Amino acid sequence: MWVDISDFKSALAVENILTPHKKGRLSSDKKTRLPKEPITPEICMEVLKSTNYARNIKDMLLCIAELPQAEQAQFKDVVLAVFSNREQPDDILEVAENLAQTSGYLPELQEEFNKSYDGRFFYSANYLKEAISTTEEQYNPAWAKCGKITFCGETAKIEDQKALPLQLEFFQVHDVHMTNNDMTGVESLYFRDVNNQVQMRGLQNLSAALTFDAVFHVGLHHLDFSHCPELRFLNLYDTSIHHSKGLPEVLDVSTIQSVFIDSSDLTSVREFKLNRAHNQFSIIDSSNLPDNMVIDGASMITLTGSSWVDAENLTLKNAEKIKIIPLN
Repeated sequence: MWVDISDFKSALAVENILTPHKKGRLSSDKKTRLPKEPITPEICMEVLKSTNYARNIKDMLLCIAELPQAEQAQFKDVVLAVFSNREQPDDILEVAENLAQTSGYLPELQEEFNKSYDGRFFYSANYLKEAISTTEEQYNPAWAKCGKITFCGETAKIEDQKALPLQLEFFQVHDVHMTNNDMTGVESLYFRDVNNQVQMRGLQNLSAALTFDAVFHVGLHHLDFSHCPELRFLNLYDTSIHHSKGLPEVLDVSTIQSVFIDSSDLTSVREFKLNRAHNQFSIIDSSNLPDNMVIDGASMITLTGSSWVDAENLTLKNAEKIKIIPLN
């Protein structure tokens, strides 16, 4: 039984769903906890529709394991769904096998492990941390058959890979590193609620729509965005772009606190949209300026390099402080 993550929630939000069943609700005076409430299949399905974060999934299964044995069989579909198009670490597998053994459906669970998947696939935290590596020998050939892969958890490293799925999503991953991958055929990359950073380096044949939503730091290195239909930055703390080209004609970075662009080809850019209340905006030693460029907004704009000193048709608007610094 496959359950899609159709109503994504943060790990904390799912923890709040599980707390009455793990620990018990707080009393009205907030001083003691009430008795634990038995978990139900409906609560478990809500969790599965919200996340594949390993800690949440394990806590859910442990709540099931605390129920009387006679009541555990009704969670068969839940336990099977934990492994349907979802990769899980060994500690979750152990708890699930014990539940299945107790209720008599262990062969069906083992059959679920051995299925080959197409469509959407979810990877979980601990698996990513240990097994997504730099070598093609550890590349999962099933990826190419998946229309979409969603990563949830700790650290995602995808390096020196090819034949990736059409869509890649990263939800609540702590760190994402994508390096030297052949991105042929990948149509979209979506990063949401990445707690620390996204680093992308040297990706070849990049033609995907990219969205960075609620990411602390984005680092983009040696990339060509010429064939990307969309590049969206939403609610980021800071972004750095190094040795890149093909940026969109209008680059909206108005929801980023700080923007740093270094040694990049800006020929394609006609306007940078900034937010005067939030942005610090710096461009260092970037070349091939367009005939006309508008930089609108930012509390501080710093333009470093000889090309800026002689720049014609450069319009700076709505900036509190502007520095143009030639390089020696």
